[in-house]
Amino acid sequence: MAWNAASPCYTRITLPLLAPTVIAMLDPRILEEISQRLGSIIAASPAADIERNARALLASVFAKLDLVSREEFDIQAQVLQRTREKLKALEARIERLENPPAQPD
Repeated sequence: MAWNAASPCYTRITLPLLAPTVIAMLDPRILEEISQRLGSIIAASPAADIERNARALLASVFAKLDLVSREEFDIQAQVLQRTREKLKALEARIERLENPPAQPD
């Protein structure tokens, strides 16, 4: 079943022994309300405390590591690319200077 913003959400539920297939029509507002209620329940549960503690622990571990931001990484990648291009040009120049083309007599 397809879902779009103009129509309700369709969910296909299969119950093995009771019925072959049940199709339930759910209003997107109901799904949003369920999501909000679950979010508030989880926020008030010990799981939220565990998540906050885990995030704090990971943040402290990452702070101790010598990590760079994506922006710094991209800048260094560009510097490396330019350096490789310059090296290639210098190698070609050295090759031309060390092995000049043979001049016809």
